[in-house]
Amino acid sequence: MSWREATEFEHDLLARARQDWEAWPAMLDLVRVLTLAPRIEPRLLRNARLRFTPGLSAEAEARLWFSPLVDSRETQAILLHQGIARLLAEPMVEGRDDVPAIDVVWEFTCEQTRHWSADHRLERDLRYDALIGNGPGLKNGFRDILRLIWHSSGEVSFY
Repeated sequence: MSWREATEFEHDLLARARQDWEAWPAMLDLVRVLTLAPRIEPRLLRNARLRFTPGLSAEAEARLWFSPLVDSRETQAILLHQGIARLLAEPMVEGRDDVPAIDVVWEFTCEQTRHWSADHRLERDLRYDALIGNGPGLKNGFRDILRLIWHSSGEVSFY
């Protein structure tokens, strides 16, 4: 995933979610700690809620799953709108005191997604490297992507 700028539509969606969840201020805290994962599986969502927002009930998981912040959903995972994920992740990169430290969230994300396939872990790592501006990490990640493509293709095509 690229960390592209949020569109006007995504800014509006986030503003609407802030209004809708006024009675649930920790909802955006929950979404924020999930932004480092390219896709959010039920287990990741549940464990993030229990660790970072223990005051929220399980109802919060359903509220997020069916919220307008979600760009795509299926039974196994949801994907946040890319621009919204970026908007919510940026305060962690900035090191603001009112949000969890990005290192803590990254460690949690890696722990909770260690069962993912190599290509999905690579996508996760590239998101993180792009977010924090880790050029060498991005370069290594792209090299690893090419290596995965090379090994999975079985033969080389130059067309």
